[in-house]
Amino acid sequence: MSMEMKGAGGLDYGEFKSRLSSQGFSEAQSGPLRLRLQLLEEYLAAREQTIRSKAVLDSMFKSTQGSLTIVDLSGPFVNENDACALFNICLSIFMENRGECGRIIALDEAHKFLTKTGEAEKLTEQLVSLIRQQRHLATRVIIATQEPTLSPTLLDLCNVSIVHRFNSPAWYKVLRDHLAGACLNFRSDGEELFATIVGLQPGHALIFCPSALLDVAGGNVATLKNSFFRIRIRARITVDGGRSIMASDDTKVVQMQDSTAEELVRPFSLPAPVPAISLQALKVHGHGTIQATSKTLAGARSFPRPAPAAANSTTPSTSSTAGQNKPPTEPRALKRSDNSPAMVKKSAPPDSASERARATAFLEEATTKCLLAKPRELCYSTVHEEASRASGWPKERLSGKWANNIIRDQMTKHTKAYGTTPPMMFA
Repeated sequence: MSMEMKGAGGLDYGEFKSRLSSQGFSEAQSGPLRLRLQLLEEYLAAREQTIRSKAVLDSMFKSTQGSLTIVDLSGPFVNENDACALFNICLSIFMENRGECGRIIALDEAHKFLTKTGEAEKLTEQLVSLIRQQRHLATRVIIATQEPTLSPTLLDLCNVSIVHRFNSPAWYKVLRDHLAGACLNFRSDGEELFATIVGLQPGHALIFCPSALLDVAGGNVATLKNSFFRIRIRARITVDGGRSIMASDDTKVVQMQDSTAEELVRPFSLPAPVPAISLQALKVHGHGTIQATSKTLAGARSFPRPAPAAANSTTPSTSSTAGQNKPPTEPRALKRSDNSPAMVKKSAPPDSASERARATAFLEEATTKCLLAKPRELCYSTVHEEASRASGWPKERLSGKWANNIIRDQMTKHTKAYGTTPPMMFA
């Protein structure tokens, strides 16, 4: 199909799949092919999206000030070839949308995918091109790797090299061949420099940057040139496993009023959801007949349809004498029960997973804010009010036993992270 289009963009994946299905592959061939297509479809968005989802997709790779786009290509079925090919596509889209601000491209764990495979070499070539044009493109590239076995061209183009402790003489040989500071120090006393690297403590590193301005000589600012200097990095506030304890207590990177992209963008392999029915779409007609103005929905609770009551009928709780002079009361079937979706129970959490996640985030942030203001005491009602104020939801929606459990869990995390004693809890 790409040859038919003569290099033009916009390949239709649906047509591509239909052509594949008409090729008459054997079962032995179709099985692995389906697995590969399923893996590919995990990174594709469906054609039919909501207006908000389309806005997210359109702005995902646009470089705006203060924005961050994370491309997570880790997975048991994604090898280095697939990772490099997918990241190369994302990088091309990102570079097409040039904004008014500078951009940073950061690659973590580069030793896992920047290998000597074909796709890795293509990605390396694109990175080298970006580094050489970084001033014109207003783009900087940061590469983090646990092994200095990347492309020699990448190492040669590095402006700043931060070297942490390692014990391999082979790695030191790579640095010596590509870093001016390591090469010249090796000629004078290479064993001493290698011993310095081996003896670095956790959090310490050596920086090689010939153009760094870090000294004054003869009244003039002197560059680092062929030397290096030692730095110490502050203790991190994250834990192993990738989850932060509390990187920031007062702000959140993601606005909690907005849903995350995972909740908004529908993947290609996920069928189109049936639209949720709203409470305004329910109308009561006659005596006890509830009719929906939209289509019947999967998962929606069904309402009973009792028979129409007689004009002179009364409820069991009303005497016959009183019922003769009063209009007929509403049948019991029309009274909302506690299980009705229109009822907001104070002790019940929100129904949907996204609403529960948002409520949990509001309660956790409110708990942290209250503990920072008053570390010795914590009032449940104060947290409920703060979460209600921040979310715009009614206080009753963020109250109840389930909410108090979230508050207690967050209080435990807070005191453990800050090393403080648990506060006194009040209702």
